[in-house]
Amino acid sequence: PVVTSPPAEMPPSSVTPAPDASASSSSIVLKLGLSTVLAGGVLALVRRAIQRRAARGRSRTKALARLDLAQGVLARRQYLTLHEWAAAHLFRAAEYIAAKDLAGAPVAVELSPEGIEVLWDEPNMTCLEPFQVIDGGWSWQAAYDGEADTPEAPPEVVAPALVTLGVREGRSLLVDLEAFGAVTVIGDAHAAQSLVRSIALELATGEQLSNAYVSLVGFDLGLERHLPRVQVRTEADAFRHLAEMSRMQRRVLSDGEMRTTFHLRGASPAGREASVVVVRAETCAVLPSLLNLATPRSGVVVIILSDTAMTETVIEVDADATGSFARLGLAFAAAQIDSSKRSKIRPTKTSTSSQRASSFRSPHRRRSQPCRRLNHLTLHKSWTRLSRTVKAVWTSPLPRPT
Repeated sequence: PVVTSPPAEMPPSSVTPAPDASASSSSIVLKLGLSTVLAGGVLALVRRAIQRRAARGRSRTKALARLDLAQGVLARRQYLTLHEWAAAHLFRAAEYIAAKDLAGAPVAVELSPEGIEVLWDEPNMTCLEPFQVIDGGWSWQAAYDGEADTPEAPPEVVAPALVTLGVREGRSLLVDLEAFGAVTVIGDAHAAQSLVRSIALELATGEQLSNAYVSLVGFDLGLERHLPRVQVRTEADAFRHLAEMSRMQRRVLSDGEMRTTFHLRGASPAGREASVVVVRAETCAVLPSLLNLATPRSGVVVIILSDTAMTETVIEVDADATGSFARLGLAFAAAQIDSSKRSKIRPTKTSTSSQRASSFRSPHRRRSQPCRRLNHLTLHKSWTRLSRTVKAVWTSPLPRPT
């Protein structure tokens, strides 16, 4: 056989490698010296500039390409909070599970500064990075990385009924109520009502991990007129609404041939919110009909505040706000929002609006607090800095095509 060996020195090549577009894109941000926090503000300004140019009908290819380039770089540069990071990775997990046709869907999630752990209702033996399979596929876990690459657009909410129940061993415990369909909250009357109020508020205001429309039947939340996704309904109206939402979700699942709504949200480009009804057991005559509609993974959830267990899934809260989720074998310190805290929110908003109205009516308004001038000065400096940064991104050269 003929033995060959590579030359000691490689001959020089006359072909010049093409510049890396991603390296040139990143150099724009690195050249500007943007921090991860500042990049988030600049990203908002860039997206606003894109919308403004679109509204004015400007379609210069070079300008739009430069804005798209800046938007992509800034989206990858901005710092992710724990909830933003968790939402992005749950969306990626849903896409992976739908694409691989895995059986499991999330039941509970634990969040902490160390990372995330997802508990499935059926074992998922394979996963995608940065997740790791533990407990024989019943759980996935991943370490938190605030600077991880994320999609330029915000991810869809894949578990819209995922809500915080409290804290367990120093980690936030979130449970996907859609996995159970109907849940009864029992125990100490004051503590149970405070937990239900916390759940309803989080579901109605969440944008990253939850996304639900909440209907109240016999339950006084106290903030209904401030929350567009909360509506007070009669028993008959709540039943008609839940029946329509359940029928719609079942039809979409059947047309898409999907296992669950979690798989549907991972496969469909447009997310679907959950419909939640919060009801007091003693004041609802149509409760059995509502429970018949609230089947697991159907896009609808019924939360019952009662003295006794009325569903298979029960959350019990003691007077010291110690909660237990018997079906999952979990104990936790329950989240609490009582009526006294709720009553302090409304006067604050009312007084703020009245102060604004009076300040606009008076041509000679007086600065009663010295810190207000400092806030305005700080905002002006921040806005000036962001504007200069956007201008620098605008005037920077585009990378050469590869």
